[in-house]
Amino acid sequence: MVLSIVERIKGFLFSPSETFDASKEDTLGDALYYIMVILAIYAVLIAIIAAIAFSLTRRMLGLFSVPGMPLATATAPMVGVLFFAFALVGGIIGVLILGLWLHL
Repeated sequence: MVLSIVERIKGFLFSPSETFDASKEDTLGDALYYIMVILAIYAVLIAIIAAIAFSLTRRMLGLFSVPGMPLATATAPMVGVLFFAFALVGGIIGVLILGLWLHL
């Protein structure tokens, strides 16, 4: 199924009319599966970027440099997990709102 997603992306980029014709028999479940996979990839990338950016910013500014506090070193992974969750939930909500708006 993953190869199918990669083939779909290539098709929509390079030959959109043929790919749209081929995707007429797709169900709503197929569309939800595709959007969930794409949102998961997006959320992972955002989480990695946020954790790295927070870690670098924290080091540059000297934030959370309290001696003997182990929580200070674990903040970057926690920021990454939070950004992953927010990107995934926000993406799902955004897709639902955009779909409702387009149907109006």
